[in-house]
Amino acid sequence: MNRSEERKRRREELKDIVIEKKDLIVQEKMLADSERMEKIYKHLSSGGTIIDYCDISGQSYAELIFWINSDDSRKKKYEEGKLARQDWLFERVLKEYKALSMIDLADLYDENGALKPAKEWGALGAAIAGVESFEVTEMVDGEKVPVGTTKKVKLYDKTKTLDALGRYLKMFTDVLEVRGVISLKDALAEAEERSRVITAEYVNLEKEPEQEPI
Repeated sequence: MNRSEERKRRREELKDIVIEKKDLIVQEKMLADSERMEKIYKHLSSGGTIIDYCDISGQSYAELIFWINSDDSRKKKYEEGKLARQDWLFERVLKEYKALSMIDLADLYDENGALKPAKEWGALGAAIAGVESFEVTEMVDGEKVPVGTTKKVKLYDKTKTLDALGRYLKMFTDVLEVRGVISLKDALAEAEERSRVITAEYVNLEKEPEQEPI
């Protein structure tokens, strides 16, 4: 394929993309306001973002946000969707932590100690970043002879990402226990009393007579 044909092919692809995007926008705007907002709510409550929704529906972010904010009922539904997304993220983080805490690498190996095929890893596969193979050799008559292969399983380090997301969701907020109850009036009175004591001690120091020389 020459350059001219390649450019023609790309123009046709772009044309199809533009047509598809316009069709999505038309379909979106044909929905009733309540149906459109319900669609947005479902997208947010399942962990999606408004940017994702714009990509799916073919709308611009500015246009969609302006449309949402131009009506109080739409704004309310949008805020409800964001709160529902917080709950979804919270549960998702707990699920990921639970999965990480229960990983048993022994399940990746068969009864002979050989690593199982990737298709048999099941849910553990999501935690595997990769597998490295090392050739095992032995010295025979002064030469290295390969006798097998050792496979090292490397796990994803998800904890940093989960910790950051958990802090954002305030899942790990420290709790300070305060014993007893004190009113603002009592606190101010106590502070005033301490101030008087300190002032009195300072004045006494100033008035302390000098000792006469012997």
